[in-house]
Amino acid sequence: MKRAVCQTCMRARRVCICSFAYPQTNKTHIVIIQDDKESKHPKSTAPLAKLSFKNVTIIKKSELYKLDDLKCSISESLLLFPTKSSKLLLENDQTSCVKHLFILDGTWRSAKRLLYSHPFLENLQSYHLPKDLRSINTMRKNKIPGHLSTFECIYHGLEIVEKKSFSKALLGLEKFNELYFSFKTGKL
Repeated sequence: MKRAVCQTCMRARRVCICSFAYPQTNKTHIVIIQDDKESKHPKSTAPLAKLSFKNVTIIKKSELYKLDDLKCSISESLLLFPTKSSKLLLENDQTSCVKHLFILDGTWRSAKRLLYSHPFLENLQSYHLPKDLRSINTMRKNKIPGHLSTFECIYHGLEIVEKKSFSKALLGLEKFNELYFSFKTGKL
């Protein structure tokens, strides 16, 4: 017998994350470019980001042709991903014209591959967040300062670009963490 699946978050009803979302209104269009394997990962925070923030598009690597349909101009877009040439994302004139914020979602290795998988992504100016940010996402093992989940990158990126607080959205990530650990320890 197949298990019941939530039609909104596409997770098993037992681990549905829809109630964790605290919808936030953002003007900036968030575009998550997602590795195909990450889209099936139970710890992926991209589905929660889609529920928590308005104006979010998730494009899987196998569907990169959809980038051409977005009609994003390079001058109004930025990529939030640390590279050798990335700049620190700060509240300044550079961020005032940003209409599209691109995030790469996957392991570090797969995210680097995503970056070079489409000419548009390669041509975007990349930015990184301050290195001293600490992740509250305890589901993943990576505890290196500055290494954040997709959800956290969106949260911090939006706070800088839109110059407003989205702190209520973090409550959803905390609840997602709690769900994961209650499931992992058999309390669910």
